[in-house]
Amino acid sequence: EEEGTTLSSRRRSTDGQSASMIAQEKRKDDLELLEREVEEAKQNAQGVEERLAEARQLDKDLYEELCERKKELDVLRAKDEQNINDLKEAREREEKLMNKRTLCVQRRELHARKIQELGSLPSTAELAKNR
Repeated sequence: EEEGTTLSSRRRSTDGQSASMIAQEKRKDDLELLEREVEEAKQNAQGVEERLAEARQLDKDLYEELCERKKELDVLRAKDEQNINDLKEAREREEKLMNKRTLCVQRRELHARKIQELGSLPSTAELAKNR
């Protein structure tokens, strides 16, 4: 009986050792798999960080360009406003000049009628004789 007990103890011991070895091998495999996953995750994280840095730089560049364009737009709006004011002033000057022109034309026509009513003026020689 003792022999049977020792034999079964050995079997259990051997079975226990091989189960332990199998479990240990499985843990090693799992560890290697996890290490590969960690390394892959690190590489993915690095790639994401690089893309994020590029996106941030692009965002910064676009924001700076937007600010520049807004400043240019403000300058152009100010110039446009100045041009509108200049045009308004030019129209007012034109209107005043046209009014003066109309007045001058009317005076000329009035003077021409008065001259026609008086008749032609004698020459300077005739005027000098009559004196």
